[in-house]
Amino acid sequence: MSLGRRPTKSEASKKAWHRPMDWPAEEDKTKNLCSRHESMNLSRGSFAAWPINKELPLDTPFGILRSVRERATFCVLCRLISQAAEDVVDADRADIIGCWVRDGRLEGKETTSLRLRVTSPPLVDGYNTYQVCDIVPYDPDGMISDLFTGRAMNKQQIDFTLACSWVRKCEEWHGRACRQKEAWTTTAIGVPFIRLLDLKQNCVVEMAAPPSYVCLSYVWGSAPVFKTTQANLAQMKLVKSLNRAGNEIPRSIRDAIRVTKTLGERYLWVDSMCIVQDDDVDKGQQISMMGEIYRRASLTLVIAGGDHANCGISGMSKGGRNIKQNIAHLSNDLSLVQLLADGNRAVNKAAWNTRGWTYQERILSLRCLFFTDDTIYFQCQKAAWSEDFKAEHPAMTVCAPMLNIRLSLDGNPAKVIPRDEYNLVTHRRPYFYEYCRLVKNYTVRKMSYTSDRIPGFQAVLSTFEQVYGLSLIQGLPEEMFYESLLWHSTTGRVKRVEAYPSWSWAGWTGGVEYPDLQDFNGLPVLSERWRRTRPTSEMMIQDLSAQRTRPVRTCDYQNTVLPEGWKPEEMEGGDMVYFQIDKPSILHSIPPPVRLAEGDATISPGGLLIRTQIAKFRLTSEARSDRQEDKNKPRFGILPVNPPEAGHRETWIGGIRLSGFWHLKYKGNNPTPFRFIVLSEAYGFGPDEVGPDVAGKVEPYSVVNVMLVKRKQPISAEGPIVVERVGVGRMLKSAWNANGHVTDVLIV
Repeated sequence: MSLGRRPTKSEASKKAWHRPMDWPAEEDKTKNLCSRHESMNLSRGSFAAWPINKELPLDTPFGILRSVRERATFCVLCRLISQAAEDVVDADRADIIGCWVRDGRLEGKETTSLRLRVTSPPLVDGYNTYQVCDIVPYDPDGMISDLFTGRAMNKQQIDFTLACSWVRKCEEWHGRACRQKEAWTTTAIGVPFIRLLDLKQNCVVEMAAPPSYVCLSYVWGSAPVFKTTQANLAQMKLVKSLNRAGNEIPRSIRDAIRVTKTLGERYLWVDSMCIVQDDDVDKGQQISMMGEIYRRASLTLVIAGGDHANCGISGMSKGGRNIKQNIAHLSNDLSLVQLLADGNRAVNKAAWNTRGWTYQERILSLRCLFFTDDTIYFQCQKAAWSEDFKAEHPAMTVCAPMLNIRLSLDGNPAKVIPRDEYNLVTHRRPYFYEYCRLVKNYTVRKMSYTSDRIPGFQAVLSTFEQVYGLSLIQGLPEEMFYESLLWHSTTGRVKRVEAYPSWSWAGWTGGVEYPDLQDFNGLPVLSERWRRTRPTSEMMIQDLSAQRTRPVRTCDYQNTVLPEGWKPEEMEGGDMVYFQIDKPSILHSIPPPVRLAEGDATISPGGLLIRTQIAKFRLTSEARSDRQEDKNKPRFGILPVNPPEAGHRETWIGGIRLSGFWHLKYKGNNPTPFRFIVLSEAYGFGPDEVGPDVAGKVEPYSVVNVMLVKRKQPISAEGPIVVERVGVGRMLKSAWNANGHVTDVLIV
């Protein structure tokens, strides 16, 4: 079969893990391999030099976990798999499968190494009984290969010699791709200085032109955290002040100081000690340059183990950890080792990775040294290295820990994509796609203080401002403001964050997401994705304290002639983007906006003033979408305000997604009328409202984006109606003809 086409169903079934296979009724227990593993004919060559254009070996079924455990009494490979599954209790339901995946590849080579990924297909209820484990050749002495094989670990202590070599090799091999070495000053970005811990003088220092330094990312948690305050700032600047603070400094920070010194660095940046925590002006200045702080660090130390600042780093000294490497000796030619979870998976399940502030710290750091509960990992822009696997080579272009590998388990090729969920990708990616992805990933994280909703993401937002020249209003890109308002909650129960307006995702707790810009739900595809939404009226940003307003600055939807120096480009998939000729890698999702001269650009945005239609409609929990219902983000149908006459069916006129709270409060057809306002015209219905068969028959732009609102103040004869956002959806434009009336609405 050609590798250029997808296999037919018949071809795939003959290769799938569940294909018919004959196994002996009785195992020969005098051998060190069971019949299933013996049939794989494993040798050192099974894992090496596999041609890129050659199909991978077939998946092998190892049987249910209970059978694997029974065979572990004599089969060394079954024993290895069983050791990786000691915590699995559902042994009768877990089918264990061995899948080959491509691993390491060197530049200029047409072959890759392979690793054996042992996994279990999800059960019908979606539950994964068995976590993935990877098996590779074990060659601690380098007798066979110094590359893409298992490495013997120091069982009691972190190998800091190895960690130092990773940093050095990254410097030598990757250069500018992994570290910005250019001199920089804080004054150039409007901040007088950066504070650092000087580990030679053991004190806090302030400097406008920082030298090489290391950053720390960790979890504060419930432990007391030593903080620099206005009261102790002068004391902290005195030589040896860190010594005097002693054990008041949490263990995680003390361990980070030791690691920084071991790496040969003098300066360390720690948020709690380098920002004056009770000075709002200082905090605002320092947070405003967090992106630069992490991006320009020589390295970020990530203490991902534990859930508070006193957990520290396990394995700092001898006896500080107890690592066990599971090894199977198949023959004189081949020993196999079960690798620890790769760095990405290990860090993703850590408490550190659930915290809001750590998200921007991770994605903006060019290289990180991760400390988990049992080992260390190094990640940079070009490599992913671990203590138990040899992958260090200047010509390495990719290895499995750098990839998301989605096993199909049905005879089709696995889906392999680079891991970029923790990168801020500005090269050749339209900014609104990237913005939507990052907001979705960030907002599901936990915040100790909800008022940090934007500050915890400010470094990411500042990067968008610097790279794309965007203007952001309460976290929303002003250039695509009409589209930016169309976010949905993805969390069951949400609460208002009064520090921010209700129309911004920052104004609510919990996760949010934007509609898929690529999904046209049965309608012809628009190459200019931004035309999915069209303004119906001008929006004004209002300063609630000073009662000043200015227009929202976005593109001229009627006249899209590009300014001189700009060009359009149609990307693969038909998406039209725009770029400046001298910056061809920076892609804009919308033509350059017209910069309006009128209005005050310095106002503090709080309210959103719109002259629009307002009307009342009812809701029904009987949604028309053919998507599976999610109780955390229930869908409702929108009905006319007046119920139908007896014997007549309800008239569905639109759909809306609300938070999970509404799923509990409103069921069936609710007689209560709710206020809606029109935000903009929509190209059509999305998959949350109706399926593609129905949506494809609706005339383009005969739909409007609407917002369900609740009144915040009594209606007065003077001034706008003041409301708060509840949720957004889409409705037929014709439904407003008989119901809506035009008025001024202020959303707060």
